[in-house]
Amino acid sequence: MTKRRSACPALFACCFLVYGCSGQASQTSKTSDPDTPSAKPSIVGKWITSTAPELAANATKMTFLESGECQVSGPLEINGQPAIAKIEGKEQRLPLNASGTWELKGDQLRVHLTQANVPGWKAEPWNYKLLELTDSKLVLEKERGDKFALFRVN
Repeated sequence: MTKRRSACPALFACCFLVYGCSGQASQTSKTSDPDTPSAKPSIVGKWITSTAPELAANATKMTFLESGECQVSGPLEINGQPAIAKIEGKEQRLPLNASGTWELKGDQLRVHLTQANVPGWKAEPWNYKLLELTDSKLVLEKERGDKFALFRVN
């Protein structure tokens, strides 16, 4: 590896979805009742930002476990830009693999990634508003208003 953009932990703006997926969600805002007992188990499982095979390399994957743990993998982004390194003479996007916890209260989803494959990792919890939750689609809204969709992996 010969070239790498600076990865200041405070600048990590959530490779998982914060910048790469805005605009994918429909404008429909239909929320299943998150206060019902079935709401939390329905978010449990594996989700991905795109099911298209040609986008697989850039897709972000999230897994929500019943234990409250979450796992995230996808391309690393810093300030909304892909982190790129030259490896064996070829420029490649750097991966992010992280884990932490998740909590759903009402229509508020809080994700706090606490460990990652990036040295010096430290991230503030991310808070999302749950806009839509079905068996196959999860639509979230970021604190600044951007919306994005995740699709369930079977």
